[in-house]
Amino acid sequence: MKGENKVEKKGKYKGPKRFQMQNGTKIIADPAYRHEIKAIITDFDGTFLDESKEISQQNNRTFYFLANQKKKIVTGGATGRGFHQAVRFANQAGLKYLITDNGGAVFKRQGAYYQLVYFKAMEKDLVAQLYSKIKEIKLAIPSAVYHLSSPENFIIGNEEGEESLRIAHKTFYRGEKEFGEGVIQIDELEGLSKLGLDERIIKICVDFGPNQKAVLAFEEYIKELNESMDEEDRINYFYTSPSKIEIAPSGVDKGEAILFVIRKETLEGNVIRPKNVLAYGDAGNDIPMTKKGFIVRIMSNTSLDMSVLHKSVRITKHSNSNDGVAHNVKKILEQRSKYRWGKFKIQHKEKR
Repeated sequence: MKGENKVEKKGKYKGPKRFQMQNGTKIIADPAYRHEIKAIITDFDGTFLDESKEISQQNNRTFYFLANQKKKIVTGGATGRGFHQAVRFANQAGLKYLITDNGGAVFKRQGAYYQLVYFKAMEKDLVAQLYSKIKEIKLAIPSAVYHLSSPENFIIGNEEGEESLRIAHKTFYRGEKEFGEGVIQIDELEGLSKLGLDERIIKICVDFGPNQKAVLAFEEYIKELNESMDEEDRINYFYTSPSKIEIAPSGVDKGEAILFVIRKETLEGNVIRPKNVLAYGDAGNDIPMTKKGFIVRIMSNTSLDMSVLHKSVRITKHSNSNDGVAHNVKKILEQRSKYRWGKFKIQHKEKR
């Protein structure tokens, strides 16, 4: 019949061009303006928190605004901190999800509390091997400090300097009654077994202080350890500062944790694809977020080499100390008519 093979003409695409020319070079157009934003996930230190380690009023207001829209955006925090050091920030900003320990655990807000919905632990034998090596390091470098993390606990040793970690933990701790303070002190690894925590270790962190040679030597040890294991059993490690290495099980990073969150949301009827996620970070443990298909913003205060990241990754105009996340979120979402900011304004803080 006439017209059977007729192809329906689609309307002309009016969005931003996929590619743009800049100084004669083809660059990828900003994906933030091509896809609907359904989830916003932010790192804490150096990103969402200012230099005084607090959430600014503007960042806080921005995320509360998003949570109270008719078409809500899923919000979350993704941090290297443990649960007890991060939960007060998640509460303060009204975040739906809290990803802790560089992706080792995921908590979801249920009423007034956050409940554990996912974690991935290290193999017991691997924990024992790493713990033994760290004890050797501690003997050679007494100033080095370490801790282990389970989803609910911050675990320290009894050697010199370890008590300082308890003090630091209390500085950030704003606990929830169901978990308590969360600090456990052990003499030897057997203490974990007695407490039933030997199968719940999700992160090991070592801070070598100014001893850079020791940092590099420990990194070499981790590389050799990985080479001796099957690929699926290997461990991940991240630098969260030049002196601090954090070790996680294979397959654990912030990017994988965010993928878990959007799968969970999709199963619950809120379909979210990686291209619908806007993520913010500033440090080495945020790099995995740039490799999962998310829309990623790196803070202007970063020390990362941007040339090694994917070309779609953009740097924010404002730093973490100047409401960089709030400014960027508003800039992206105000392009979309469905988000009516109305009288909501982000006042630019003058640099002092």
